[in-house]
Amino acid sequence: MDEFTIDDILEEYGHYYEKNNQSTQRMIMGFMEGPETTKHGTHIDTKKDTIYKLVNPLFESVLQSFQLEFTPKGKASFLPNPIHLNHMKVDYSFFPQVIEDSWMAFLKGDSSRNIEDWPIVRYMLEVYLVQKAIEDKELNEVYKGVFAEPQEGVASAPGTNMDGILKRLKDGAVDVAKPINIIDGIGELNVDTIFDQIEMYDEAIEDKYTGKKLIHFVSPQFKRAFLKDKRSKGYIWIDSVDKLTADIDFTEHVIVGVPSMRGTKHIWTTLKENFLHLTNGKDVSPNDVDIQKFNRQIKFLVDWWETVGFGYNCMVWTTRETVADVNPITITAVDAKLTTSPAVTLQATPAGCIFTGTGVTLVEGSYKFTPSVAGAGTHTIKATLEMANDNKWEKTIQIVVTVPEG
Repeated sequence: MDEFTIDDILEEYGHYYEKNNQSTQRMIMGFMEGPETTKHGTHIDTKKDTIYKLVNPLFESVLQSFQLEFTPKGKASFLPNPIHLNHMKVDYSFFPQVIEDSWMAFLKGDSSRNIEDWPIVRYMLEVYLVQKAIEDKELNEVYKGVFAEPQEGVASAPGTNMDGILKRLKDGAVDVAKPINIIDGIGELNVDTIFDQIEMYDEAIEDKYTGKKLIHFVSPQFKRAFLKDKRSKGYIWIDSVDKLTADIDFTEHVIVGVPSMRGTKHIWTTLKENFLHLTNGKDVSPNDVDIQKFNRQIKFLVDWWETVGFGYNCMVWTTRETVADVNPITITAVDAKLTTSPAVTLQATPAGCIFTGTGVTLVEGSYKFTPSVAGAGTHTIKATLEMANDNKWEKTIQIVVTVPEG
């Protein structure tokens, strides 16, 4: 299908061409976003591999006091951390001839008979298609994308072409063996309290990272609000706007605002070295696009593999609010009970949940709720799942207990 229309040009300027030194300088295009988010990461060419295979080593303490006896201590384990690249493409076609009897005929050129050499073709490739694909990735995929298998013969929808950073954060939040770090008590970011929120968030990160160059990623709206809030509190003294920075005082940490997070109230953090931007040798660039001529039609085709991810989840942080909708705990509901009812086994997934609440006991490895111990009333029972890095998830259910009639 041809998606190249110049109907408005014909209506305004007519079906004719006047050679008045027109050039592409008269074609003023709106600003397009660039790859702002991934430039803060580390690019890796996977050399044609579509799965980037990482291993995360974990080591326990080995130091101990001296004695003559050999007393081995410590454990080393190695966990796989594969990052799957997503296959993306751009397909576009149009009929360049439609410009011949219009004001835009200067984009045909003066002498070339080969349609693929017309300036309009280069313009559509370099100015429109490539830049638009880069913007689409930044705004729809890099942070917000959740991959969905394409329907045969139907172009995929924006935001379904790649697993973006938010998907990686949510996956890491429920990964029991390799969890990311979740910081509680911050709330959704608010432009009126952003300075205090980010300072509290930053201070919740382990002290050993104070001297490391951590990057706090937020929406551009919140970076600007942070600076304004910092200024209003009198914490910025500058004699030149060039000295205005979004650094976190007394650390090597910095705030960056990225278009990919526009419209969110999220924050996430990692090191540049740990934020990975993976491609497999080819990207969306003019040199990689295949230009085909079929009769009078020009087709542009390019495909490549790409994704973003983290090398080591333990060096990634975010707020509870950012990942709140992926609570991994599912508790099996318990029907109302009588005070004379027998004890019931409490069940939840994933395995390893700890139950607490009135009437709850641990019996031979299983958590039991005993109505006679709890007594009549509505009882809140909580399941807690502890992660490898001391983070935890919680979920509750209520069990109603009544006294038998008579």
